[in-house]
Amino acid sequence: MNRHVKVKVKDTNGKIHVIETRSGENLGKLLAGKGLLPLPCGGRGLCGQCIVKVDGNVSPPTGNELARRIDNNLRLACQTLVLGETYVELIYKPIPKVSKLALSVDMRKIDPIYKLIELKQRYPRDEGRIPILMCRGLVDEICRYYVSVFDIVMGCTNDESGLALLIDLGTTKISYQVIDRRGNVVREGVELNPLVSYGLDIITRLSSALNLRLRDEMISTLRKKIQELVKEDLSLIAIAGNSVMESLLLGLPLKQLAVKPFQPYIKGPFIDLRISSKTPAYIMPLLGGFVGGDAYADLALTEYIDLDKPYMIIDIGTNTEIIIVTDKDSNPIYAASTPAGPAFEGHIESGAGIYQPGISRIEIIGTDYKGIPIIKYYVEGKGKPVGLIGSGIISLVAELLRHGFISSNGKIVKGYQRINNVKTIVIVDEAETATGKPILFSQKDLREIQKAIAAVKTGWQILLSKSGVSIDAIKWVYVTGFFGSSINVEDMLLLGLIPPVSKNRIITTGDAVLAGLKVLVLDKDHNEYMYKFASKVNVIDLASMPEFTSLWIENLSLGNKFLNSIP
Repeated sequence: MNRHVKVKVKDTNGKIHVIETRSGENLGKLLAGKGLLPLPCGGRGLCGQCIVKVDGNVSPPTGNELARRIDNNLRLACQTLVLGETYVELIYKPIPKVSKLALSVDMRKIDPIYKLIELKQRYPRDEGRIPILMCRGLVDEICRYYVSVFDIVMGCTNDESGLALLIDLGTTKISYQVIDRRGNVVREGVELNPLVSYGLDIITRLSSALNLRLRDEMISTLRKKIQELVKEDLSLIAIAGNSVMESLLLGLPLKQLAVKPFQPYIKGPFIDLRISSKTPAYIMPLLGGFVGGDAYADLALTEYIDLDKPYMIIDIGTNTEIIIVTDKDSNPIYAASTPAGPAFEGHIESGAGIYQPGISRIEIIGTDYKGIPIIKYYVEGKGKPVGLIGSGIISLVAELLRHGFISSNGKIVKGYQRINNVKTIVIVDEAETATGKPILFSQKDLREIQKAIAAVKTGWQILLSKSGVSIDAIKWVYVTGFFGSSINVEDMLLLGLIPPVSKNRIITTGDAVLAGLKVLVLDKDHNEYMYKFASKVNVIDLASMPEFTSLWIENLSLGNKFLNSIP
């Protein structure tokens, strides 16, 4: 049982507050609950702004803290657990609006790839020796500034803020941010990708797009959706997606992705002048195969924050990308894509949509007299839950495995009811949901998650083998994706979604694609560095590996056989 402990807090005015709590309480949530400390990113460990001085018995620093090089006596409150008597000194200062979707990056310098050139007259005209490349229709726009990208004029704007729209073009979701030229977040959000009606996974989506009529529909639908996100007078749109999504957006041929060696028509990068009448769209280069511009943006972020090598990136989603960056001079980067399927994105019987309150974490705290699990759940969003979101699904499977309700071979073995003759565990009764229907998890749902987990495990295992990097040698495992910051580290380790490394070598963050786009747009030198660095990527086609099928079948076994060896 957790024991009672006292936390003494010195606020910014020098006043001492004494708070009694239980051992194991999150310090950030404790201080926020008392109104002593705001959590700008909601306690996700993304913004790095809840820094406090700590002296006492607390949990060791997490990977998110160590990667930020925070000094020993300073901690991120939201990453710290109170284990005993603790003294805390608040040093919080008001900051600009931060992202709740993506890691807040400390920019080393601001030198954007785009610049504003004030016009002498309020319409585009020849200003002398300025190379100009833009749409014919742009001459009808009334603007105060040219927008030059890589020193070539490609658009115009009336807003001196130089706002840029960053878009993570995912298979299931579209995440976006509007930032100014200092990197401050003006607006952000998440939308459902309208192409889900053409297929939930990347392979089905590609098959649909090979039909020329459907392809034209998909291109029009996708561009229209991006245009809907443009609410400000922008200077630039920066987009990163997987190979299929970017190729569709650009109207590039797709048949090369459907046949061996499964390569995109062209890798890029691209400048598209058709999405907006006066705003150029800078689209990230594709690394190869199904490893696209989103993986490129992930890599741009990890290189910018200068992670020690070798390290691994795992971008969990419908199409999961895995990258290993080694410390070798030759062949330093290995990358692969594995189609994990839409289950991680909440596409199960009781999945929750992006605008709906969904269960993000599960705890099994006991059983009733019938052996049915007693479940404590946590909801992301306001109101009663509609269903399970991705992190909640992973949390649920891990808890069911821990407590023996499911077996390692993926069968529900106890605590279930038969609904429509299918083994089903009731997570939330109908009286406690927003829909009036129970939230359920069936044997069919478990099989989908089982296959998705096996795909990710197989991916990182093969990539380690091909790169010659051992698990012990990995300095960091960087976990990203739309719900990357919400996944519990212990759950990922238990299920084998990530290699068995110590928890303080694991960084969990939100949407690294958006953060990567930010540094690529705002730091011209890093953009140039990344273009050269990414040329060294070796893309591995997992499906063509002779060991893939047998290893995938072996990895259908839930649990991590190496878990006990974690230091």
